[in-house]
Amino acid sequence: LLNQMQNNPFTLLDTFKLYIDIANKELKALVKRVDLFCINFNEARAISGMDGRSLNKMAKSILDLGPKSLIIKDGENGSYYFDSKNYFSVKAFPVKKVIDTTGAGDAYIGGLLMGKMNNKNVLESMMVGAVTASFCIEGVGIDGLLKMNTKSFNHRLLWMQKNHTS
Repeated sequence: LLNQMQNNPFTLLDTFKLYIDIANKELKALVKRVDLFCINFNEARAISGMDGRSLNKMAKSILDLGPKSLIIKDGENGSYYFDSKNYFSVKAFPVKKVIDTTGAGDAYIGGLLMGKMNNKNVLESMMVGAVTASFCIEGVGIDGLLKMNTKSFNHRLLWMQKNHTS
């Protein structure tokens, strides 16, 4: 698909462990061509071949594969951004009751892209992603996302902005 594009769009790749296991060579060839590579912590361990004890070393190993930047999603621990010059993290929004985490990573990526499409920088976009994921885990399937409204979304986003530490 990238070969068919006539322009140079922002590209984000969010993979999953199956592709790391069955199409590692092809995945690594694609990773070189993306602006932002997003994976969860276990996928980061798998693609780096490391045990995960050093997040920074693991991130450097993945950045050495060629993406311009990297986000490692780590559930309740938040998410971490890396590029050749920057490192920062965003907390996960604390919810009272986690019902189902299925789809939280996808909700995070959807929120991240929504932020990017609204001209937010990557830090702000990660916060939007974290807020979106927080709604997802409060229900089964899309139920948590369907309960989201502008007021509750903005309330959580404000909390994220006030409680951000890199």
